[in-house]
Amino acid sequence: MYLHTLGATLTGDGLYFAASDFNALFFMDFKERQIRYKTYFAEFDKSRGELYGKQILHKGKIYFIPRSCNKVAVYDTETEKISYIELRGKGEGLIRDAFIEDNHLWMLYVGFPVQMIKVNLFTGKCDMTAMDWNKVSAQIGYPERSMSPMEKRSVFGSAKQIGKYWWMFAERNGYLVDYDWKGNKVRAEAFAHFRDKAVTADVREKVWIMARDENRALEYNYKEKTENWLCLQGFDEIPGDVMRIVEQDDIVLFIKTKGMAVMQKETQASQSFRFSEEKNLMSRVVYDGKIIGYLGEVHPDVADNYKIGEK
Repeated sequence: MYLHTLGATLTGDGLYFAASDFNALFFMDFKERQIRYKTYFAEFDKSRGELYGKQILHKGKIYFIPRSCNKVAVYDTETEKISYIELRGKGEGLIRDAFIEDNHLWMLYVGFPVQMIKVNLFTGKCDMTAMDWNKVSAQIGYPERSMSPMEKRSVFGSAKQIGKYWWMFAERNGYLVDYDWKGNKVRAEAFAHFRDKAVTADVREKVWIMARDENRALEYNYKEKTENWLCLQGFDEIPGDVMRIVEQDDIVLFIKTKGMAVMQKETQASQSFRFSEEKNLMSRVVYDGKIIGYLGEVHPDVADNYKIGEK
């Protein structure tokens, strides 16, 4: 039997995860080396899948962020009881990112329209603030309808929260939006080269954008508003499209299905290599929001050059 999940929560003695094929919660016990059934999300039909994606652990409770439903599930790891917070007004779109701060759950809903959802964890009160589409349109020079398609679907394929900003990437329209979720202010940047192209992006100290079928990356300094194009040595020899960009510490990883390029940020020197045939996709191992390792194989020369060691 296979259990597919879209999110998991790591605790001191195990791993909580919701099976995406049917709405049940399981616990993987590291000490006893077994998976135990905990409960199911009773508010929904048992046959309905992919209810939740991201999970957030906060003060002994796990908050399940909605994917195909309109209720946040809250599981108490001590009492093993489950409760729900209804998100009135949420449509059928996805919540791309979420976090908890000051006893409030903040969620970025990228349906139609894009909305910031704020939930008081004590009272359950839910407030929604819609992004001002007109301001975005004016800044990037596109007509409003190009960002709100007739099928009522958002063009934002990904989002990431850094400090007081949420960064959103319009993956086929060639623009980037940073949204001040505290001040409800929006700023947009358009990149003509990426318009009508499938794009992968990441943001941390800078924004990194790359068309999925190209072999050069754009480094965008959002503080100084400067662009720098980078060629990745040997990356064009690796088949497949770019699936993920990961910025961490002093390196940036550009990952394809069959291999990856590793670039040092200070020198901008890069090196590419292929994954083994058995493990042709490298995955991140994340604990407490930080990358602590990778599943996959790294060429010894690359490990030496970038001081990856034997992690």
